[in-house]
Amino acid sequence: MLVKNAQLANELVIEAINTLAAAKIPARAGFILAQNLKLISETAELYEKQRVKLVESYAEKDSEGKPALLDGPGGRKQVRLDQARIAEFNKEFEELLSTDTDLAIKKIKLSDVGNVEISTGHLSQILWLIDEA
Repeated sequence: MLVKNAQLANELVIEAINTLAAAKIPARAGFILAQNLKLISETAELYEKQRVKLVESYAEKDSEGKPALLDGPGGRKQVRLDQARIAEFNKEFEELLSTDTDLAIKKIKLSDVGNVEISTGHLSQILWLIDEA
């Protein structure tokens, strides 16, 4: 199945799969979810490494040649991007997000999910993993 990096990079996807995997569902569906989670997690990790590398390559540098940091939301540090190159960064970042990865994803049946309670927000992020039949 072709999956865009933007889908894999979404934290809600992992949370939703974990919610289903932790619920009482048939063993076969649980196994398929575990396989899918492993594939998605590994690919998301590769994506994240590339994202960090991209951000660092477009970052302003401090006096030591390291990416300059600024205070972000919640007191978290963020890399300050070189504003003169922001258009180039945005183009490359969009290309990274829209890159397809062919994963051996197996869909689970909606009937296997049963009465699992999952938020609409989480469910909307993994509809591509669920076969409605």
